[in-house]
Amino acid sequence: MTKKRDMVYIGPAGRGLSWKMAGIDVQEAATGKEAIKLIREIKETEAYQLIFLDEKLALENLNEVEKLNDTALPAIVLLPAPGEAIGAAREALDNLVVKAVGSSLQV
Repeated sequence: MTKKRDMVYIGPAGRGLSWKMAGIDVQEAATGKEAIKLIREIKETEAYQLIFLDEKLALENLNEVEKLNDTALPAIVLLPAPGEAIGAAREALDNLVVKAVGSSLQV
């Protein structure tokens, strides 16, 4: 088994520098299809416990991302790209909160 790491960011080329600087692994994907392939590999190897996924990549295959997020670990968290928030990340986070807490939180 591969040594487990805590977190990985999956996003387009050039968007992972700040994640790397924070000590978080980065894997680049040009398309949603490539991102799904990376997520499947991560789930099979159990290499990470938390996956941060660029919202734009997730939108191409949102149903597939939701299916892959059915298991507890690794959890997949969608993140909006700076200045390009679409809303899918907030909705996905709300769903994760309901899954974890059993109720939505009103902010």
